[in-house]
Amino acid sequence: MLLEALVAGPKSGLDLRRFLVKKLKSRVSNAKLYYNLQVLSEARLVKLHSKWRGKEVELDPMWLQPVREYFGVEVPVVCVGGLEERFRSPSLLESALKLADIKPIRYYFVARDELRRKVSGVPGNVKFIYVSEELMEGDLAGLNRVFQGIISDELDSHEVMVDLSDGGRLGVLVLYKLAEDYGLRRFYLPESKQKIVWIS
Repeated sequence: MLLEALVAGPKSGLDLRRFLVKKLKSRVSNAKLYYNLQVLSEARLVKLHSKWRGKEVELDPMWLQPVREYFGVEVPVVCVGGLEERFRSPSLLESALKLADIKPIRYYFVARDELRRKVSGVPGNVKFIYVSEELMEGDLAGLNRVFQGIISDELDSHEVMVDLSDGGRLGVLVLYKLAEDYGLRRFYLPESKQKIVWIS
């Protein structure tokens, strides 16, 4: 029940007590509440933060999407991928995702800086994050920070899906690992195909 309450966002102890009273139709002691929060914290499912008026609790971001799926909570979808050479047609990706009944509100592509001048006619819901050639080619930690930053910024209010179709060997490895860490759905779009392939 605590996880169900926290899937909607961070909560104070008072918020959680109110939620439990509604669910259980009876009061829950502070000792019982904080014992269970401590168990969830030790299991690394939640994070406890001290605020000036008490504690605030939130789901660990790495468990947010799996807990959403468990409780059947749907949020808007955002896709994150890499781009190595040239911009794939957004309509091709959009068509493939539509067939899978997925309508992302935003696409993020991390691309090497030299592509900045080669990309045109980009729809408004497609965002490019340009990075240096050195970072794209061999800076694992730097590339991880870029992709993780996008995921962290979007995860609170969106389901992030990872597109492994492109982005160079290093980019795909980084994205695959982050998708595993955060429990995110991942897919790739084979060249010139209209159907995405899910990777479990």
